[in-house]
Amino acid sequence: MKAALARLTPQQRKALADTAQWHVELTADSNTDKTQQAWQGWLSKQPENQWAWQQLEKLQQQLKQLPGDVAFDSLKPDIAEQPSNTRRNVLKSIAGIGVISSSSWLAWQYSPASLMLADHSTHTGEIREVQLADGSTVMLNSASAINVHFSEVERRIRLQQGEIMISTSSNSDIRPFYVQTRQGLLKPLGTRFSVQQQQDKTVLSVFEHQVKVSLPDKQQIICPAGQKLAFTNKQFEPLTAIVDGEDAWLQQKLIINDMPLNEFLAELARYRPGVIRVDPELAKYHISGTFDVTNTEQALMAVSRLFPVSVTFRSRYWVSVRPA
Repeated sequence: MKAALARLTPQQRKALADTAQWHVELTADSNTDKTQQAWQGWLSKQPENQWAWQQLEKLQQQLKQLPGDVAFDSLKPDIAEQPSNTRRNVLKSIAGIGVISSSSWLAWQYSPASLMLADHSTHTGEIREVQLADGSTVMLNSASAINVHFSEVERRIRLQQGEIMISTSSNSDIRPFYVQTRQGLLKPLGTRFSVQQQQDKTVLSVFEHQVKVSLPDKQQIICPAGQKLAFTNKQFEPLTAIVDGEDAWLQQKLIINDMPLNEFLAELARYRPGVIRVDPELAKYHISGTFDVTNTEQALMAVSRLFPVSVTFRSRYWVSVRPA
């Protein structure tokens, strides 16, 4: 991790320090519109500032994967601490130097450094294709990261964060192909499938052929084409049918059918840098339609026209949605 820091330029180091200071000020009770405007000015001043803020966003994405207390304590300003100490802790978190306790079994695998140093990753809002050495292709959804390990005996992808779509090669490579998540091991049997790493479970969707899933306790199940399987590290949930448009993100679209509005906004937030704060009351509304993930502001404006809600843009990176 120190090696990762050593590769930073002086401008990047300065931007990370400034980001830590801004995080402290923006999360303080004394945060005002004037503070928001000053932060926005700093953010747009130079590319290094935008890069540093993206590192903080990556950290926040990673903390969503951690147990609640660990995630909360890692970036929570402590009112008993001096501002300099709080700022230092946030800076360490961004750089991945161990603010998250090493006793946490997730810390080594889902630290910000693991995302920054992943073999392949995408920023928030980015969707990218990766061609593997065996001819297989992996599409990485927004804010996703994988590590790839091909040896003489196997081909393995470790999903660190986010969502991927895999199309395995049809060549004669006899090495088994695996996808490792926090909850289990997936072995595709000549197929096209997607895998999403959620906070406490993995979600598998099989579009062609089938995928065998194994849990740590040796439980196994085969998920056939057209089916979706969610599972924890202890049990499988019942198979469900894939809905139309589930792979629309490959075309940078969200196709939604009768989804609770709060869930839709959470899905939309995956493609938008910053924060979308959503009032839980919005769950009573349901939404359907096709939305462009490259234009999340347009989608938010559509929500404000379709429902009696208020969408407030405090900045480009801070949006609140609540009942009007």
